[in-house]
Amino acid sequence: TSMEKRSIPIPSTAEPPPGRPPAQLPWWRPARLARRSVFPALLQAVALGVLLFMIVAGWGLHGVEGIDVQGALMYTNIATFGFWVVWFMTLVLLLPLVGRLWCTVCPLGWCNDLAARWGLKLAWPRRLQNLVLMGLLLLGLTLGAEQFSLNRYPDYTALLLAAVLVAATLSGLIFRGRVFCRYL
Repeated sequence: TSMEKRSIPIPSTAEPPPGRPPAQLPWWRPARLARRSVFPALLQAVALGVLLFMIVAGWGLHGVEGIDVQGALMYTNIATFGFWVVWFMTLVLLLPLVGRLWCTVCPLGWCNDLAARWGLKLAWPRRLQNLVLMGLLLLGLTLGAEQFSLNRYPDYTALLLAAVLVAATLSGLIFRGRVFCRYL
Protein backbone atom coordinates (compact mmCIF):
# COMPACT_ATOMS: atom_id res chain seq x y z
CA THR A 1 0.00 0.00 0.00
CA SER A 2 2.91 2.36 0.49
CA MET A 3 3.84 1.66 -3.13
CA GLU A 4 0.41 2.70 -4.37
CA LYS A 5 0.51 5.08 -7.34
CA ARG A 6 -0.99 8.48 -6.77
CA SER A 7 -1.49 11.18 -9.38
CA ILE A 8 -0.47 14.75 -8.79
CA PRO A 9 -3.02 17.25 -10.12
CA ILE A 10 -1.80 19.55 -12.85
CA PRO A 11 -2.47 23.21 -11.95
CA SER A 12 -4.65 23.88 -15.01
CA THR A 13 -7.02 21.00 -14.23
CA ALA A 14 -6.86 21.11 -10.46
CA GLU A 15 -10.01 21.88 -8.53
CA PRO A 16 -10.06 25.25 -6.76
CA PRO A 17 -9.63 25.05 -3.01
CA PRO A 18 -12.95 24.43 -1.22
CA GLY A 19 -14.83 27.62 -0.36
CA ARG A 20 -13.04 29.68 -3.00
CA PRO A 21 -14.70 30.47 -6.37
CA PRO A 22 -12.66 30.04 -9.55
CA ALA A 23 -10.83 33.18 -10.63
CA GLN A 24 -12.59 35.18 -13.36
CA LEU A 25 -11.29 38.00 -15.47
CA PRO A 26 -12.70 41.35 -14.40
CA TRP A 27 -15.31 42.77 -16.82
CA TRP A 28 -13.21 45.86 -17.55
CA ARG A 29 -10.20 43.95 -18.80
CA PRO A 30 -9.57 45.11 -22.42
CA ALA A 31 -9.41 41.66 -24.02
CA ARG A 32 -12.65 40.57 -22.38
CA LEU A 33 -14.42 43.87 -23.02
CA ALA A 34 -13.49 43.86 -26.74
CA ARG A 35 -15.23 40.49 -27.20
CA ARG A 36 -18.54 41.76 -25.84
CA SER A 37 -21.26 42.93 -28.24
CA VAL A 38 -21.64 46.14 -26.25
CA PHE A 39 -18.05 47.20 -26.96
CA PRO A 40 -18.61 49.31 -30.12
CA ALA A 41 -21.67 50.99 -28.59
CA LEU A 42 -19.66 51.84 -25.49
CA LEU A 43 -16.92 53.48 -27.57
CA GLN A 44 -19.48 55.34 -29.66
CA ALA A 45 -21.32 56.55 -26.55
CA VAL A 46 -18.07 57.94 -25.17
CA ALA A 47 -17.30 59.59 -28.53
CA LEU A 48 -20.83 61.05 -28.60
CA GLY A 49 -20.23 62.46 -25.12
CA VAL A 50 -17.01 64.08 -26.35
CA LEU A 51 -18.81 65.47 -29.40
CA LEU A 52 -21.62 66.92 -27.27
CA PHE A 53 -19.04 68.37 -24.88
CA MET A 54 -17.28 70.10 -27.80
CA ILE A 55 -20.63 71.53 -29.00
CA VAL A 56 -21.46 72.87 -25.54
CA ALA A 57 -17.93 74.21 -24.99
CA GLY A 58 -17.99 76.21 -28.21
CA TRP A 59 -21.63 77.28 -28.30
CA GLY A 60 -21.97 81.09 -28.23
CA LEU A 61 -18.24 81.67 -27.72
CA HIS A 62 -17.02 83.84 -30.57
CA GLY A 63 -14.14 85.83 -29.17
CA VAL A 64 -12.56 87.35 -26.10
CA GLU A 65 -14.04 90.61 -24.84
CA GLY A 66 -11.57 93.47 -25.08
CA ILE A 67 -9.20 91.67 -27.47
CA ASP A 68 -9.44 92.82 -31.06
CA VAL A 69 -7.69 89.85 -32.64
CA GLN A 70 -9.46 87.81 -35.27
CA GLY A 71 -9.77 84.20 -34.15
CA ALA A 72 -8.35 84.77 -30.67
CA LEU A 73 -9.80 81.43 -29.54
CA MET A 74 -8.72 79.55 -32.65
CA TYR A 75 -7.02 76.60 -31.00
CA THR A 76 -7.42 77.46 -27.33
CA ASN A 77 -11.01 76.22 -27.03
CA ILE A 78 -11.79 72.49 -26.85
CA ALA A 79 -14.34 72.84 -29.67
CA THR A 80 -11.91 74.22 -32.23
CA PHE A 81 -8.82 72.36 -31.06
CA GLY A 82 -10.67 69.13 -30.31
CA PHE A 83 -12.40 68.96 -33.67
CA TRP A 84 -10.07 70.58 -36.20
CA VAL A 85 -6.75 69.40 -34.75
CA VAL A 86 -7.34 66.22 -32.78
CA TRP A 87 -10.50 64.64 -34.25
CA PHE A 88 -10.25 65.70 -37.89
CA MET A 89 -6.51 65.22 -38.27
CA THR A 90 -6.61 61.85 -36.48
CA LEU A 91 -9.33 60.78 -38.88
CA VAL A 92 -7.39 61.97 -41.92
CA LEU A 93 -4.17 60.29 -40.79
CA LEU A 94 -5.64 57.02 -39.50
CA LEU A 95 -8.30 56.36 -42.14
CA PRO A 96 -5.82 55.04 -44.74
CA LEU A 97 -4.23 52.80 -42.08
CA VAL A 98 -7.25 51.40 -40.23
CA GLY A 99 -10.04 51.94 -42.76
CA ARG A 100 -13.50 51.21 -41.43
CA LEU A 101 -12.21 50.59 -37.92
CA TRP A 102 -13.04 54.28 -37.38
CA CYS A 103 -16.73 53.28 -37.57
CA THR A 104 -16.24 51.52 -34.23
CA VAL A 105 -15.71 54.92 -32.62
CA CYS A 106 -17.70 57.38 -34.78
CA PRO A 107 -20.79 58.65 -32.94
CA LEU A 108 -22.47 59.92 -36.12
CA GLY A 109 -22.98 56.47 -37.60
CA TRP A 110 -24.26 55.27 -34.23
CA CYS A 111 -26.84 58.09 -34.08
CA ASN A 112 -27.79 57.28 -37.68
CA ASP A 113 -28.28 53.59 -36.79
CA LEU A 114 -30.30 54.32 -33.67
CA ALA A 115 -32.59 56.72 -35.53
CA ALA A 116 -32.99 54.24 -38.42
CA ARG A 117 -34.56 51.70 -36.05
CA TRP A 118 -37.63 53.92 -35.69
CA GLY A 119 -37.45 55.82 -38.96
CA LEU A 120 -39.48 55.72 -42.15
CA LYS A 121 -37.00 53.30 -43.77
CA LEU A 122 -37.28 54.85 -47.22
CA ALA A 123 -34.78 53.84 -49.88
CA TRP A 124 -32.02 56.31 -50.75
CA PRO A 125 -32.60 57.62 -54.32
CA ARG A 126 -30.83 55.39 -56.82
CA ARG A 127 -29.39 58.29 -58.81
CA LEU A 128 -27.62 59.53 -55.64
CA GLN A 129 -26.07 56.14 -54.81
CA ASN A 130 -22.55 57.26 -55.64
CA LEU A 131 -19.82 59.33 -54.07
CA VAL A 132 -20.52 62.55 -56.00
CA LEU A 133 -22.71 64.07 -53.28
CA MET A 134 -20.23 63.07 -50.58
CA GLY A 135 -17.37 64.61 -52.55
CA LEU A 136 -19.30 67.85 -53.07
CA LEU A 137 -20.18 68.06 -49.36
CA LEU A 138 -16.55 67.43 -48.38
CA LEU A 139 -15.42 70.10 -50.83
CA GLY A 140 -18.05 72.45 -49.41
CA LEU A 141 -16.84 71.75 -45.87
CA THR A 142 -13.25 72.46 -46.84
CA LEU A 143 -14.08 75.66 -48.71
CA GLY A 144 -16.54 76.73 -46.02
CA ALA A 145 -13.95 76.22 -43.30
CA GLU A 146 -11.62 78.55 -45.16
CA GLN A 147 -14.14 81.09 -46.46
CA PHE A 148 -16.20 81.46 -43.28
CA SER A 149 -13.37 80.76 -40.80
CA LEU A 150 -15.20 77.77 -39.32
CA ASN A 151 -11.96 76.56 -37.74
CA ARG A 152 -11.18 79.93 -36.10
CA TYR A 153 -14.28 80.45 -33.97
CA PRO A 154 -15.62 77.99 -31.40
CA ASP A 155 -19.25 78.99 -32.01
CA TYR A 156 -18.95 78.30 -35.75
CA THR A 157 -17.34 74.94 -35.03
CA ALA A 158 -20.04 74.08 -32.48
CA LEU A 159 -22.74 75.01 -35.00
CA LEU A 160 -21.10 72.83 -37.66
CA LEU A 161 -20.82 69.88 -35.27
CA ALA A 162 -24.45 70.26 -34.18
CA ALA A 163 -25.59 70.48 -37.83
CA VAL A 164 -23.69 67.31 -38.76
CA LEU A 165 -25.12 65.46 -35.74
CA VAL A 166 -28.65 66.55 -36.66
CA ALA A 167 -28.06 65.57 -40.32
CA ALA A 168 -26.87 62.10 -39.28
CA THR A 169 -29.90 61.61 -37.03
CA LEU A 170 -32.41 62.96 -39.58
CA SER A 171 -30.99 60.83 -42.39
CA GLY A 172 -31.49 57.82 -40.12
CA LEU A 173 -35.08 58.81 -39.36
CA ILE A 174 -35.90 59.11 -43.06
CA PHE A 175 -33.79 56.49 -44.86
CA ARG A 176 -32.87 52.89 -44.10
CA GLY A 177 -29.34 51.72 -43.50
CA ARG A 178 -26.28 53.86 -42.89
CA VAL A 179 -27.13 56.46 -45.51
CA PHE A 180 -25.19 59.19 -43.72
CA CYS A 181 -21.99 57.14 -43.72
CA ARG A 182 -22.36 55.77 -47.23
CA TYR A 183 -23.52 58.78 -49.21
CA LEU A 184 -23.30 61.92 -47.08
